[in-house]
Amino acid sequence: MGILQLTTWEIAAAVVACIALVLLAIVCLCVIQTLSMCRFRMSPVEDVEIDKIIKKDFIVQTTSDEEPVEAMPGGAYKVNDLAFVFTGRFGSECRAICSWIGPGPSTSLITRFSGDVLLITSDRNSLHEFPSPPKQFFQSYHKSDSIFEHHLEAEECIQKYLGVTPIAFEEPDDKWVVDMIRERARHVRSIPFWYAKIAYWTFFRRGRLDGLSIEEQHQRGIIDLVKAKRELRIGADGP
Repeated sequence: MGILQLTTWEIAAAVVACIALVLLAIVCLCVIQTLSMCRFRMSPVEDVEIDKIIKKDFIVQTTSDEEPVEAMPGGAYKVNDLAFVFTGRFGSECRAICSWIGPGPSTSLITRFSGDVLLITSDRNSLHEFPSPPKQFFQSYHKSDSIFEHHLEAEECIQKYLGVTPIAFEEPDDKWVVDMIRERARHVRSIPFWYAKIAYWTFFRRGRLDGLSIEEQHQRGIIDLVKAKRELRIGADGP
């Protein structure tokens, strides 16, 4: 009986050790992913038809037939030699669309507001893995057929609470995408003991926030739009 009991404990210890190693590997991958965002590189793709990179019907489904997508100059970029990104505008000069193709294809609708405020609506809940910078507001609808209507509702919410107005994307297409991602990486790394919190963010944060609108996140205390408006005023007035 003693030998059998010892063997059982050994098996249990081995299982626990394997689980711990898997969790450690996941945490290491998340740390590497966060650090890689600071080395984010985009290079224009030459002599490539955009239709071969991103399916038009997917873009139209994500936005609306009434808001046709117009490719930005260049339109297609290679990202860190691993994926492609399509950049376009829809509806106005203040709205952009980014479609990421492999690994993990996804599409995000982005509206830029005064005060460097960005609203991002995505069909991929992994955007919620890491905390967002103060001026970037994320919402995701992983199981939604279309994120366009959700994005329009969030635009109204941002304008109502923050008192900001939409402004055009004036920088080169790749610059604002890179700046947006690097700003988020810098914000994550500024959080004390961020590397110890990555496992929690990865496993619990994305599922908890997926499907919550900007308004709902504010009502639940996940984000504070009143505080964000106050900080915007302080930034505009200076020290």
